[in-house]
Amino acid sequence: MKFWWIILFFSFFGFSQQEIELCDQTSATYTYTTSSNEPGINEWSVDGQIFYSDDLIMTWTDTGSYVINVIRYNDGCPSEPQSLTVHITRCDDPIYWVPNTFTPDGDEYNNQFLPIITTGIDPYSYHLTIFNRWGEIIFESYDINKGWNGNFGNMVCQNGVYIWKIEFKLEKNDERVEEIGHIVILK
Repeated sequence: MKFWWIILFFSFFGFSQQEIELCDQTSATYTYTTSSNEPGINEWSVDGQIFYSDDLIMTWTDTGSYVINVIRYNDGCPSEPQSLTVHITRCDDPIYWVPNTFTPDGDEYNNQFLPIITTGIDPYSYHLTIFNRWGEIIFESYDINKGWNGNFGNMVCQNGVYIWKIEFKLEKNDERVEEIGHIVILK
């Protein structure tokens, strides 16, 4: 009596881990497949759920780590199990706040205009520009920690409305962002 052992080998994804960031979307859909040319069916296991199909289509919505296991069955014979760990994270949105008023009057409070930036922004790409009502540049800074003191050259600017523009790149994807608003000087 002769026994024939059939061993099925196939590659699964070609890697053992996958990192997915949900940034500008609330979900991401991925198709997972094997490279087997052998007839049969795949048994997929994800987070306790079993699926039978050639390909697995997953829509990720929640953060966390998930293990995808797959076994290919050919005439009832299982292959070696393959697995992939998927890590789902959310991008940190930039957190910044730009005040709309300041009082450069020489007391110890609120003497400079400085956007408050806490996370998500590449500080080396930062550019702050202040314009007067005629569109002339009266202040510029490439330092995220340097604000405007309300002066233009050696002269104190008048009370009133000035336009600010900040430009920066996001840390998560190098996307350029430009924000424009107004600031009021009160003395």
